[in-house]
Amino acid sequence: MDEGQYTIVATNKAGSSTVNIQLHVAAREFTTPPAFVQRLSAQCVAEGDPVRLEARVVATPRPIITWKKGSDQILHDHRTQLYQDDSGYVCLQISNASLQDAAWYSCSATNKAGISSCNCKLDVYSTE
Repeated sequence: MDEGQYTIVATNKAGSSTVNIQLHVAAREFTTPPAFVQRLSAQCVAEGDPVRLEARVVATPRPIITWKKGSDQILHDHRTQLYQDDSGYVCLQISNASLQDAAWYSCSATNKAGISSCNCKLDVYSTE
């Protein structure tokens, strides 16, 4: 409510001087750091089965999501899909789990207000 036209008057024995200024107040951007309201949970699947690692994160502005298997970043490929929607739902889907997919997985959410992560273990067992 401080925005508007202001007049400044300076007066002394020699006279007075007046200047008008226009004050514009920029709205402060509302930000909240990422917080996982639904965390990843451990999974155990049979070799060859699909698996979904799912979480839900809230943040303003919308966070950038990164996935890691151990210390290696996961990228979208023919077996692995990464999802994120406007409600905060994030998902890593592996269409055909192999024994090599067994590992610790982490999901990180980052925006200019902060960072948050969660992790889970994926176990894959052989059906033979």
